[in-house]
Amino acid sequence: MKETLTHYQEPINTHITQKLSQARLQEAGAWGHEVQQRLARFCTQGKGVRASLVCAAYNFFETDLPEHVLKTAAGLELIHAGLLIHDDIMDEDDTRRNMPSSHMHYAQLNTHHPNPKHTGQSLAICEADIAYFLGLSMLDSRIIHRAARIFALVGVAQMTDVTNEYAPIHTDDILTCYTNKTARYSIGLPLWIGAMLANQEDLADALYEIGVHAGIVYQLRDDELGLFGKPEITGKPQGSDLRQGKQTIYIALLKERMDKEAYTQLQETLKNPSEEDIAHIQELITQSGARNAAKDIHRVHEEQARALIEQINLSAQHKTFLKEVLAYCGERQK
Repeated sequence: MKETLTHYQEPINTHITQKLSQARLQEAGAWGHEVQQRLARFCTQGKGVRASLVCAAYNFFETDLPEHVLKTAAGLELIHAGLLIHDDIMDEDDTRRNMPSSHMHYAQLNTHHPNPKHTGQSLAICEADIAYFLGLSMLDSRIIHRAARIFALVGVAQMTDVTNEYAPIHTDDILTCYTNKTARYSIGLPLWIGAMLANQEDLADALYEIGVHAGIVYQLRDDELGLFGKPEITGKPQGSDLRQGKQTIYIALLKERMDKEAYTQLQETLKNPSEEDIAHIQELITQSGARNAAKDIHRVHEEQARALIEQINLSAQHKTFLKEVLAYCGERQK
């Protein structure tokens, strides 16, 4: 799977850099050149999974890779970049893709300002907006309306995610958030776009459903790595989500297994957890059965995706590719 997706990265990256150059952002002011260079570097250093899935799904049905497919895939990657830039501001993350996150980068360029932090955040918001607008302009007219709606749902889900911090939450709410924040646009939408651009409307929705289940599996694995992953592999300290107050599936499942008094105490602990607190919460999640319950939810969505893959009218080779995508979502180490 990785070899297949990597094959598409170079032409996609070429379309991204060409679009940024053709936009002539410097005409609006001195920051235009900086944004152009920054976005080109940021986009081309990512894995490009979403954009590459568009191309792979198109090649399920056609052997060529025409300009409008590459252009749409590149546009999707620019929009994804905008979402990541905004996400880093909301999560107060200082790094992304082994370099300073955008708001930190712009803060470092504006240390002469009275409030560099605010200036950096403001400029990063503008940079992300530019990525959205340019990305949307690259999407094929056949898919732009559904794509825009799915990205709108990402925005609402992100609002839910932000306001859920330190608040009581239920498992169903978490899964709804995951579906709309990650699963629809990360895996489901790219597969759907590829099929639609190949004029395979009958199979596009089936691929979308497979992608949504795979995307939920991806997010559940993300939660697991954030809580139990090895820092030397993930690049993040264990319990990073707990420190940020994120309400993951593990916290929701743990809540369901605690009495009101114990959960209230847990909520207080989560406001500023120490290393010992995180170790204790990890133990509680395991011993209470919450970790196994999360694995059960993971397994359900994985099995539903596999069943849909078996049913879809594709070649054995392309079904194998989809199974590899699903395995990557559920087994990745970072």
